[in-house]
Amino acid sequence: ASLSMGVWSGFQIAGKVFFDQLDWFANNVLLPLGGMFTALFVAWIWGVKNALREISNDGTIQFGLGNVWGNVMMKWVSPALVAIIFLAGIGIIKL
Repeated sequence: ASLSMGVWSGFQIAGKVFFDQLDWFANNVLLPLGGMFTALFVAWIWGVKNALREISNDGTIQFGLGNVWGNVMMKWVSPALVAIIFLAGIGIIKL
């Protein structure tokens, strides 16, 4: 905040001050990529079984969607949707 309100307050890149550039980068790049990599990690590395066991508290809480949710949603649908959000955020596609 001090860079965008102090001596550098008039310095702009692409019509935005430094703080606005960081805000755009965090919201449109870092957050979607973090979500996509989290979904990919849970689905492909940690494993759907471990995720379902964690969600259901080792089976004490009923989670009805089970393997359909894990195998389809976490492996394919979630990363694809987050990739679309990422591409829209950086301006490659228009939604």
